[in-house]
Amino acid sequence: MAIRQLPSGLWQIDYRADGIRKRESGFKNRREAGKALALTKSDIIQGKYSIKPKETLLFENLGNEYLSLHSKPRKKSWQKDEQYFKRLKARFGKIPVNKISALDIEKFKFELLKEVGNVTVNRHLALMSSMYNWAIRMSQCGDSNARARYGYILQNPVKFVKKERERARTRILWQDEEEKIKDICLASGDYRLKDLWDLMQFALNTGMRK
Repeated sequence: MAIRQLPSGLWQIDYRADGIRKRESGFKNRREAGKALALTKSDIIQGKYSIKPKETLLFENLGNEYLSLHSKPRKKSWQKDEQYFKRLKARFGKIPVNKISALDIEKFKFELLKEVGNVTVNRHLALMSSMYNWAIRMSQCGDSNARARYGYILQNPVKFVKKERERARTRILWQDEEEKIKDICLASGDYRLKDLWDLMQFALNTGMRK
């Protein structure tokens, strides 16, 4: 068993389980890597840890687990995630997560660009990247079952795919939105909010930009 620092500055642990050499990287410092290695060693001694995944983790299974365990409980935009996942699932659903390359994702991106705009393409890439990052974090959380299920996902392939350039969007307040801001500022006893409303009136009436 060993701990080493990679050229990237991150730390890696190196060990053998079930006669197979295993490396896990992505730790921010030596202490974090040492803690992960100690937990792994304890699990190996107790016979709890197996380097072999119980089953091949397909992309569609990872997506379903991400949506139910992370997106829905934590994100207000989880319904958007479900919408984007439908396209991702149609393209990658039956492929094992560790078999999807950056080139596969690059091809998918250009196929998608024929149907939707740059912003929508980037949202699909962001969701896919979040899925991989979540799985990698789960593999390092200290739970032997999570390590067995996600531990062989060694990197996020989406990080090698360049996002498309997005146009800046001009946001204009509706009349009711302006009234709500006015009411909040003037109803407050905080003089700073009243001063803020004066500045906002000036900006709104002159079209001033930041």
